[in-house]
Formats: sequence, structure tokens, C-alpha cells
Amino acid sequence: MKNAKLAVVLALSTVLVAGVVFSTALAANVADAQGDRMNMRDRIHATVNDGRRGVAVGVISSVQTDSSGNEWLVYGPWRMVLIPAADEAASPDMIFTSGFTMVMKDGTAKHRHQIYDFSLSEWTADETSVTFEGTATITQRDGPVEDVPVTIKILNDSVAEISIDTSVIDHFGESPIYGMVLRSNL
Repeated sequence: MKNAKLAVVLALSTVLVAGVVFSTALAANVADAQGDRMNMRDRIHATVNDGRRGVAVGVISSVQTDSSGNEWLVYGPWRMVLIPAADEAASPDMIFTSGFTMVMKDGTAKHRHQIYDFSLSEWTADETSVTFEGTATITQRDGPVEDVPVTIKILNDSVAEISIDTSVIDHFGESPIYGMVLRSNL
């Protein structure tokens, strides 16, 4: 029984590591192919000012520690679409969705969550990152929880960081949920 649990943990760890390595390789190839482009802040402003949609997609691949000290593997896809405003005076809108699975490191308690209905309240960008703040609906065991403060950061076109307000939902632990950016024209 103990060997079976160890085998499950090793198998899940191998899948998680392989996913990160594969995602990193894809992100590096995209970055190499896009070589000499503008910094992130300038690209976002150009996208919004030109009236174009910006899209980023990726995978969540994170280990979260809950309030009891249990470690969970968290994995799944995410997608973000930045939508320019109808007029220059208004702020852009954004769609962010993710459906991800959580499973304890011993392979038990597997379950799913979704983040959707993201409402953008503010965004900022500098040369290496962009931060989107707003609220979203997040599914939980007892049903969806609406208006949860969520912050999404894209770091150096490679890493996604999703922070969920723990005063509203403390299910995901204190640290952000991390993932990789596989493709982006932000």
C-alpha cells in the first residue's frame, strides 16, 4: 500500500515536471521567434490604442499548501482576452477563464474549480509585467462564489501568477497559483 502511494506521488510529480518543462520549451520558442519586440507595457498600450484584441493562453502548474499544511497539485488551462474599449476615454475590458484540477500529492481528493466572469477594474504595465485586478466568479464545493477579488500578473511573457483574495476564499492557500504562458500577443 505504501509503495502504491509512493508510485502515485512519483507519477503525478513526473507529469507535473514534464508539463512545466514542455511549457517552458514552448514559451522559449515563442520568445525566440518574437525576438526584438517592444516591451510588455508598450505592446499592451499599442494593442489597446490600435483597437485590437490581445490574447494570452497557458497552463496552470502549481503546488499549493492549504491552511492545514496539505500540499495540492493544481493544473489546467487558462485563457485571457484583452478587449479594447469602444472609445479612447474608456478602459479596456478583459475575459479571463480557467478550469483547473486540484489533487492531493498522494493522489486523493481530486476535484475541479473554474474561474470565470472576470470583471476588470484596473490594469497596470511596466517593461516586464502586466497586472490585471478585478473580481471573478470561482466555483467551490457549495456552489459558485461571485465577486471574488482576483489579481492576474503576466511576468516577462512567461509566467502567470493568479492571486485569489483569501479573505473571501481560503481554499487555494496563501500563495498565488502559478502557471506558464504558452502563447501571447499582449
